[in-house]
Amino acid sequence: MGKTIKYLILLGFLTLSIGSASAKKLTRHDCLYKKNTICRKLVTLKKDMDHKVAYKLSNKFYKAAKKFKLNPDLLISIAFQESGFDPQIVRESTGLSLDEETLKYKEVSIGSDFCLMQINIQNIKKMKLDVDKLLNNPTYCLKAGATILSQIKKKYSEDEEFWWTRYNARHELKREIYYNHVSRHLDKLEEYNYDQNQRSMASE
Repeated sequence: MGKTIKYLILLGFLTLSIGSASAKKLTRHDCLYKKNTICRKLVTLKKDMDHKVAYKLSNKFYKAAKKFKLNPDLLISIAFQESGFDPQIVRESTGLSLDEETLKYKEVSIGSDFCLMQINIQNIKKMKLDVDKLLNNPTYCLKAGATILSQIKKKYSEDEEFWWTRYNARHELKREIYYNHVSRHLDKLEEYNYDQNQRSMASE
């Protein structure tokens, strides 16, 4: 009888221990842990980003970049420029259309961009993507964006150094503007990489 009670007490203790470990909340330390560099890079670009969100997104960025053989820093920088890391953002694009009855121009919606990677409606139709999944599943959205980016890379990277600007625009002037925006983010991540290398060398 005594052994049975001791066994039940021990079993209860182990159950509580395992439960508390699995329920452990993510802390800022988890995000800033030196081995999870992608999480730290997300927070580097967006200072007020929730560390739990950053921690979860970091794994998704890592997997997408690895699967499609993309530079993680580039994927992160483009996502930040496109959406500010907001997974549910929707942007409406407007233009002018001629009303045949009044013969006057009116502003109309000509398309929308969705999710973390701002996938436009043309690509959604072309790739047969699910809009709800784009907005509610960051993995699905990142995969779609990485697919588009990898296709651009395959087609233009041999002839164009900044092929990735085509992700946002085709016109040369707009691509130059996009280059300037994304490059600022890349520069911040490059500074982060340099600081990490310096710290690593100092600790050796």
